[in-house]
Amino acid sequence: TAAIAALSATSVVATASYLRAERAQAEARARFDQVHGAARYLLFDLGDRLERQPRSLALRAEVAKVSQSYLDRLARSPGAPDAVRAESARGLLLLAERQGMPGRPNLGQSDQAKRNLATAYDLAKGLPGAEGRRLRAQTRLDQAHLVVMVDNDFDATERLLADARALIFDAAAPIPDLQGDWYAEMAGLRQWQGRYDESLVAARQGLAAPRPTQPRDAMIREANLQDLLAETTYYAGHPEEAIAPYRRRMAILESAAGRWPDDPRVARLLPRSRWALGLTLLDVGRAAEAAPILAKGVAEARAIAEFDPADADAARASEMLDDSQAQTFAALGRPQAAIPILARTVERRRARMLREPQVTMHTRDYAVALLSLADIEAQAGLVATACGRYEEGEAVFAALRRSGRQTALDDTSSLKLLREAEAKYCRGVKPAKAPRSG
Repeated sequence: TAAIAALSATSVVATASYLRAERAQAEARARFDQVHGAARYLLFDLGDRLERQPRSLALRAEVAKVSQSYLDRLARSPGAPDAVRAESARGLLLLAERQGMPGRPNLGQSDQAKRNLATAYDLAKGLPGAEGRRLRAQTRLDQAHLVVMVDNDFDATERLLADARALIFDAAAPIPDLQGDWYAEMAGLRQWQGRYDESLVAARQGLAAPRPTQPRDAMIREANLQDLLAETTYYAGHPEEAIAPYRRRMAILESAAGRWPDDPRVARLLPRSRWALGLTLLDVGRAAEAAPILAKGVAEARAIAEFDPADADAARASEMLDDSQAQTFAALGRPQAAIPILARTVERRRARMLREPQVTMHTRDYAVALLSLADIEAQAGLVATACGRYEEGEAVFAALRRSGRQTALDDTSSLKLLREAEAKYCRGVKPAKAPRSG
């Protein structure tokens, strides 16, 4: 009787403890789901809505950072579902984009972007199945784009693209809709390396690859690949032949802008397409045809830069369009109108280079700006000043070369043009130190 009574008491206690544990687990699951839902809303839903609000980039990046910290904690919780870990990895990709992904609205924080992409890949490595493979492949593509554009580290880019290729083109489990993106990144890398024939092949393979299921994404990718075809053709020494793919790119983006007039990504790409086509027309002596195209691009790029002054990518694009307008003035016989515009760009890019000397893109941008300004000054008769700028440009490229960051594209484009200009204008001329505007 005593044993039965003891067993009954133990059973009552155990049942009560079990019920309390069940309630605690249910409450913990409810709290988990609550935090997960709030973090997901902040990161994806609210972030997308804020993207259409002016001056919101810094806020969007902060919202992404805060919500990501919650997702990270949830992902590290014992027994966290794979879906939550996948969402945390996707959130890191989005946060890295807002921090420093070239070609997208970003705060110019490339180092933070690199760290978050590395963390995203580590998270994705622990995810099984198709979702884990897709996240690993997308992360490698994003890392390759960032490294090639910001650092010009071609060895690292090769390794990242090799990892992505193994996942995307795996015969047993391919990821068809990422194949075109892989070809685009490879075409860009080969262009930087001066391997133009290989770049053209990769761009054409990208155009033949399966298209994304979303029409907007399909049009953006096609426009990007047309741009790679055009740029590679141009840098290979055939500017006239580059005009047709540049026109196709602009037409695709104009069509996309008509279908999605409020889409920020389409709006950002369109003025860049006008810049590329307009400059090519200038280069082949068709300034009158280039002028209205570039003027339209200038207005669009300024509107995007004014929409959010914190957007480093938009500010850079607006500078590029302003410079193209200056070059139009010079081509139409008004070099004095062009010089102040280009001088402002030189000083802005010099300041960025000094502020972030580790970012190769800033150093190259400064050298290219020096070359553009010097060319116009030489045309305006300010030869000694121009020769001083050419000399400084040579020094900047020499620094890139010593650090191992000078590229084959530099050799065949900007540096080649710089040396041709020096040979034309600067023999027997004592270079003058160029004035600083700030």
